[in-house]
Amino acid sequence: MVSKFQCYLIIGDKASCRERSQTIAKKMHLDLEKVSADIAIIKPQTSTISITQVRDIKSTIFQKPVSGDTKAIIIEEAHLLTHQAQNALLKILEEPPTFALFILEAQNKESILKTILSRLIIVNLPKKWQTEDDSLLISKSNLELFQNLNKIEDPKTWIDDQIVKLHYYLIKKKEDIHKTSQTIEICIEAKKLLNANIYPKFVLSNLFIKVKEIN
Repeated sequence: MVSKFQCYLIIGDKASCRERSQTIAKKMHLDLEKVSADIAIIKPQTSTISITQVRDIKSTIFQKPVSGDTKAIIIEEAHLLTHQAQNALLKILEEPPTFALFILEAQNKESILKTILSRLIIVNLPKKWQTEDDSLLISKSNLELFQNLNKIEDPKTWIDDQIVKLHYYLIKKKEDIHKTSQTIEICIEAKKLLNANIYPKFVLSNLFIKVKEIN
């Protein structure tokens, strides 16, 4: 008999991951868009998800659902779990309660422990290659870019998305090849700075200026 317990790792962009999580949750009669005592959504507090946040999961996950038959734990950007946090999570996943649903949402699985991966159903979502041209860096004015600066919640994911869109634009349009290639290189350098923990708004502002200098 198949256990009711499920544990997933969904790999893709943030919006697509949540869409798939919602689909999975609804099969178990949960709606992630509604506030519920049986749903906990864990997000990075700074640039990582800490061991303290995972320990908070442990303090509640073994309590039975308030309503229905399932209690869900959603971990956003699970690739940002610290090593210590992953070890704490592993202990939960080794003997989870039968009514628990764990969904980890991540951009990639490279930073996740193999011992955790072995306990997950891994779902790789296809990349959304076809995008509107007006969402590209090269099609927006400097003013538009800076007006949207504060709306960028996850700079690393945003830059990854721009790189994907620029590559697709390069293949589809086959024009402005030099400028588009330069823009991709600028995005890659910006991503390196973010990975080095340089202040995100400084990195993005510098990115916008450099892109407009070549366009």
